[in-house]
Amino acid sequence: MSNKDKIARVHEVMQELSLTHIKDTKVGGTVIRGISGGEKRRVTIGIELLSSPSVLLLDEPTSGLSSTDALNVTNAIKELARKGRTVILTVHQPRSDIYELFDDLLLLSQGKVVYFGKAQTAAAYFESLGHECPVGWNVADYFLDLITLHQEGNTDREEAYSREDFAKKYSDYLASNPNAHLTQLLKEHQNTSEKTERDALLNQFRKEYSTQYATTTLTQTFLLTQRSMTNLARHPTIFQASAFIHVVFALVVGSLFSGLKERPEMGAVSFNISIALFFITSFLATMTFSAMPQFIIERSLFLRERAAGMYRTSSYFMAKTIVETLSYTVLTVVFVVITYYLIGLHGSLLYCFVLVAVFVNVALSLIAAIGAGAENAEVGMNILSLVNTMAMLFSGFIVSRSDIPRGWIWAFWASYYQWAFSGLLDNEFSGGSEKGVATLAYFGMDGVEWLTKWRAVLVLLGYYILFRFIGFLLLLSKRA
Repeated sequence: MSNKDKIARVHEVMQELSLTHIKDTKVGGTVIRGISGGEKRRVTIGIELLSSPSVLLLDEPTSGLSSTDALNVTNAIKELARKGRTVILTVHQPRSDIYELFDDLLLLSQGKVVYFGKAQTAAAYFESLGHECPVGWNVADYFLDLITLHQEGNTDREEAYSREDFAKKYSDYLASNPNAHLTQLLKEHQNTSEKTERDALLNQFRKEYSTQYATTTLTQTFLLTQRSMTNLARHPTIFQASAFIHVVFALVVGSLFSGLKERPEMGAVSFNISIALFFITSFLATMTFSAMPQFIIERSLFLRERAAGMYRTSSYFMAKTIVETLSYTVLTVVFVVITYYLIGLHGSLLYCFVLVAVFVNVALSLIAAIGAGAENAEVGMNILSLVNTMAMLFSGFIVSRSDIPRGWIWAFWASYYQWAFSGLLDNEFSGGSEKGVATLAYFGMDGVEWLTKWRAVLVLLGYYILFRFIGFLLLLSKRA
């Protein structure tokens, strides 16, 4: 479809659901009031209508709505049915005027059919079984009371109902009534000539449309990225709060380490600057981990949308990667530029930008990997805490490389903290000065000539790609 046709389709759906008057209104949430509950429900239905489905399945579309909003939603659904769509919905305790809108009614009790037929003849059916709806009662409420099997605390009337097997009575009714609604439908379905014709049309459709999606992966990625950026612009509170915290802590860390003198007992070792470098990486990683709960929430939304066939997993993952990488890189740059000048670092400022930005995105990718596989935010945070603590413990700062037992040296090289800390040390102290040489020797970095600062960046990039790939595979395996 051309973009013009797509826009026209959107306006058509809005008119179908009587949403035109709110087309420029934000949906809203807990902070912004936005549209009403009934209008939100119709917007949700409208999203599914964009692809013009012939069958619409709705699970309790009136739940949680006021009686007026519930009626408005049901009227909109009824209008869709009048225009030729098949609408199947579940509903609990509909008010009387909503019940009057139903064409067909299927009543279930413990998974068994107790009635299937025209909604307006249901009362007559149960009356024929000796159960006449009392005058003034809502017939839907009466049916629910009638067919519900109560286990405890039954009244005399409920005990009488529970002894009746309505599913068995309905089965007998079908067997003895050739004109029953369900019997007629089954006869139509068993018409082999019609079934053969439908199968032929379905096979022809499958050959003509060989792909599940109407757009390419690149188009979906662009649109999902655009959506994420729009959401970020409309709801900037979380990003603004994170930026504020980064600035405040950058000022605190920068001012704290700018006024400290070298510890005399450490001799020529620049210990305070080393602490500052480690603290920078630790703080940024910890701040990044706060994104775990939000990731779990977004994952739930993704699973629902993917199950509805809206887009590919790869498109969603690439869009999320782009938006997260850009936003967290901006926060990193702000933090680094403040701490660099306040502490009085002497290494390359550009390198600090690059390494710390890559390191933060490695931590973010670790969240993506764990969050994609974790059952919930609590499990994800526990796993993340374990991995992060191990990585921090073997960073080379708490215990230097030369002091780590041989059996644990693999954990040192596996620690993404170690690569970031080593890169920053090399950037700050590789000039050949007496103090720089002593500092590198203290942390066991003087004898590792191949570990240059740019190789540390490359290793971190490898971690970034690895964690993202693992997260992608786990998302592929997830089901809604």
